[in-house]
Amino acid sequence: MTLTLTAMRGYPGSGKSTKAREIANETGAVVVCRVELRKMLHDNYFTGNKDREAEVTVAERAQVSAFLKNGTSVIVDATHLEPSYLRKWAKMASQYGAKFERVDMDTPAADCIRRDHARQLTKTAGRVVGEDVIKRMAKRHPQKNWPDIQAPPTFTPVPVEWVDGLPEAIIVDIDGTVAHMDGRSPYDYTQVHTDTVDEHVRWLVNLAASIRYDSVVEARDLPYPRVLFVSGRDDSCRDETVKWLANHGIQFDELHMRPTGAKDGNGNKLPDYLVKSTLFDENIRGKYNVRFVLDDRDQVVNLWRSLGLKCLQVQPGDF
Repeated sequence: MTLTLTAMRGYPGSGKSTKAREIANETGAVVVCRVELRKMLHDNYFTGNKDREAEVTVAERAQVSAFLKNGTSVIVDATHLEPSYLRKWAKMASQYGAKFERVDMDTPAADCIRRDHARQLTKTAGRVVGEDVIKRMAKRHPQKNWPDIQAPPTFTPVPVEWVDGLPEAIIVDIDGTVAHMDGRSPYDYTQVHTDTVDEHVRWLVNLAASIRYDSVVEARDLPYPRVLFVSGRDDSCRDETVKWLANHGIQFDELHMRPTGAKDGNGNKLPDYLVKSTLFDENIRGKYNVRFVLDDRDQVVNLWRSLGLKCLQVQPGDF
């Protein structure tokens, strides 16, 4: 059976948990329920605490990831009214080669309120959220505005071959690798000049770049690596990025960046690994022999390794 990650979506009381269990019984999938994780971790179905919710998210993602890695299909039972939550699951499914499915429970808010009230009389009384909460959710996320979140497009990695005679290169990521955000949002490209430099990565990059100036290399016309930055940043901040690299004394030969506004066929922002796959094919494949790659994010590290490249992951990148 096809490995599948299914995400439920709906208001509290819409029947998500019942439907999730039905699907699990039919397909052999397991259910990961956010509400039950709250109860298990914090002895409460609703925490209302940002730090505790973050802990629930860690447990939720860890469970789903572990099951997919094991080849077990998963159904994630949560409201998923924020589109970003669904997009994260869609990306995870793609990373594990799983099919992504979304099940919308479009039960009217009035019926959800009625069902929620009825819970007070049953053993699920602890899961009552209250009429006001459901009304606020319905007002903020009316069903007619629920976006059609789909899985990002997939690709089949084509391994890279070493071609004698091609110039050599190293590939280096920017955000999270040579540059670290110091309080700015990852998508606030107007503030990239505030990023701090990673001293260790800068040292390694400049060491590689300096090989070309070695007297023996010059005298014998030996190969030396070019430094190619490949970034998931929008190229709208190209000038600021080049200036930042120069201000921090980082040597490089080429800078390849995400085309501004790059989206898939469903209007979703392309994930970094697909952007970098395209940048690699268009600018590096068949033009350079790559000695190694420096990157941090798991999905991109997995991409480079799937191409047969040696990728040195500079820090944990499960995000």
